[in-house]
Amino acid sequence: MATTQYKNDRIDTYTTVDTAPDRYQTLTGTISTNGIFVTGVGTLFTTEIGGGDIQPPMTATKVFQDRSWLFDGTEVRRITAVVDDTHLTLEEAFTTPLVAVAVKFVRASRAMQMSYLALTAGGIVDGNTLIASEFGGFGLASDGTVCVDPIVIDGTGGSVRVNKFYFH
Repeated sequence: MATTQYKNDRIDTYTTVDTAPDRYQTLTGTISTNGIFVTGVGTLFTTEIGGGDIQPPMTATKVFQDRSWLFDGTEVRRITAVVDDTHLTLEEAFTTPLVAVAVKFVRASRAMQMSYLALTAGGIVDGNTLIASEFGGFGLASDGTVCVDPIVIDGTGGSVRVNKFYFH
C-alpha cells in the first residue's frame, strides 16, 4: 500500500529526547511547581504562551486551537490557564515537583495522526522501550475532536522514525 505525503506532513528521525508531533521552544526564566500551580522567576508567560484560559478543543474545526503544553525533558503537561507573566496552571501535576528548572513550551498541535517505527532497538515512545522494527501509532479520538497530544520520544538508546500527518 502506497503512502501519500502531503506538503505539510513530516517525517523525522529522533536520536535524542524530543516531543512529537511538535518541536518545542525554551521559555525565558525558570519555574517551580506545587501540584498544578506553576510559579516562574524571570518568566514571560503572557508574551511567550498567551493569557487567559486555554480550553481543550470541543469540535474538530477547533482542534488545533488552545492546546499548549509544558515539557520538562521527561514529561509533558497541558496548560489550562495563564494568570500573568509568572503564574499558570496545569491540567495535571508533574510526577515530581519541579524546582527552579528551565522548561520548554510546546504549541498546540495540528497533527491528526502519527505513526512511528523503531529503526534500531532501544528507542522509547510514550514510556515503552521499542525493539528493532517495532511500530505503532496515535490518532484522533473516536469522536474526532482531539489531535495527537505531544508525547516524549527518546531515541538516545536507538533511533525512531516518526511520520506526522496534519490537517490541511
